[in-house]
Amino acid sequence: MTQRKAIIIQTILEAAIPLLGYFYWNWDTSFILMFFFLDWLLYLSIVGVKANKRFQYSSDLQEKKQAVQDIISGLLLLIATTTLVYFLLPKLENAFSWKERIWAFLTYKDMGVQQGLILIPLIVLNGVLVYKQQFIAPRLYERLTMKQITLGVKRQGILLLGAAGCFLGFRFFTPYPSEIILFSTIAGTMLYRFFARN
Repeated sequence: MTQRKAIIIQTILEAAIPLLGYFYWNWDTSFILMFFFLDWLLYLSIVGVKANKRFQYSSDLQEKKQAVQDIISGLLLLIATTTLVYFLLPKLENAFSWKERIWAFLTYKDMGVQQGLILIPLIVLNGVLVYKQQFIAPRLYERLTMKQITLGVKRQGILLLGAAGCFLGFRFFTPYPSEIILFSTIAGTMLYRFFARN
């Protein structure tokens, strides 16, 4: 299988979980956003592991500094985006409670099993497998610079913060169905990942 085909399959599989969540498990916008929050946390963690592997190989202190700066920037952007969504979404939805939605997300049962007990380990397992197959196996840590490994963290964070601000801000002035936020988040994330990986 070529690298391009592997990227296409990986991107489709990543889009499948939130789409299945919406159409099959009756996930709402808050569930999809929580899924992507977990996904982004995993992405930051994997980039940190990649950066560490690159540093073990290169022992370049300048590269280590670059990695720390980019990962901290990505974490701060994640916190900013999460804070924005956390405070604005309840103002746009009637009788909305994050405490209830988070608990519902973790304890939602399908076929008698709580999805949180399955979904979170599946997300982590997917991240670990992708890391091993697409980074360790081809020994990319020998060929990629630290900047190439960590730059996406900052770029993705800026895009997500900007998109969240625009969608939530516009909704204050022009009410529209929350499905627009939901499907835009899925489509935007998948398109970004597809082009970033090529």
